[in-house]
Amino acid sequence: MPIARRARLAGAALWLGAAMSAAGAQTDPLERRLEEVAGIKPPEARAFLSEVQRTVGIRDRMAVCALVHYPLRHRDGPVRNATACQSRYAEIFTGPVTDAIASQQFAALFVSADGVMLGNGEVWFAAVCQDSGCAQHELRITAINVVPAAPR
Repeated sequence: MPIARRARLAGAALWLGAAMSAAGAQTDPLERRLEEVAGIKPPEARAFLSEVQRTVGIRDRMAVCALVHYPLRHRDGPVRNATACQSRYAEIFTGPVTDAIASQQFAALFVSADGVMLGNGEVWFAAVCQDSGCAQHELRITAINVVPAAPR
């Protein structure tokens, strides 16, 4: 077999191994992933998810926007503060975003070093440090993404 082809195959095997390892990490118990990967205590994550679902469900713009870390990354540009969040609420918390929030089951959360993903990446939340040593943190929504619809 030519050397160039063997090198490509070896590179592909390494990439596949890394991808399988990352996927396999999600088979660890959720509680373990939350603490070890995202630095979040499971009861704290459960309570935060419930609060996000509750406030979005009753359409309490002020309460929802109080759960956001600013500036919030958004496809239409950053949302700088809670006032901007409230005025842009409909463009931020679209139907697909609120559906992803409402339907998210705690046991099905995806956890990475970036935080916790709801749905197919429509919403992310993470621990946000409240002091320089990060001795204290608060959970906050850190990103809202509009995920394109799957091809039919």
